[in-house]
Amino acid sequence: MLGASEFLGGFDSFVFKIKPKMQGYLATGDNDYFMLCQPGMLNIGSQGEGPALQLDETFKTCYTYKSATFKNELLTGRTEGRFLNRFEVRELELFII
Repeated sequence: MLGASEFLGGFDSFVFKIKPKMQGYLATGDNDYFMLCQPGMLNIGSQGEGPALQLDETFKTCYTYKSATFKNELLTGRTEGRFLNRFEVRELELFII
């Protein structure tokens, strides 16, 4: 059984954004904080400013940060306005490659 703070995943993990243009971010090797699932939330990536993706249990109050795991930009694609890093999930697709 995994401990409550154990990250899963491997160096083949990545995150991406679609807007304003498609951009992928591969794991940097700076850490091995790929995916952490706990009651109420799912984090992908860590350190830097925070997780690349942070999803709450309702998918209504989610965030993106610049993470050390992927050295990503904010994944929302927003460049102006308040809460540039906040979003709500409308659709979710998971892939195992």
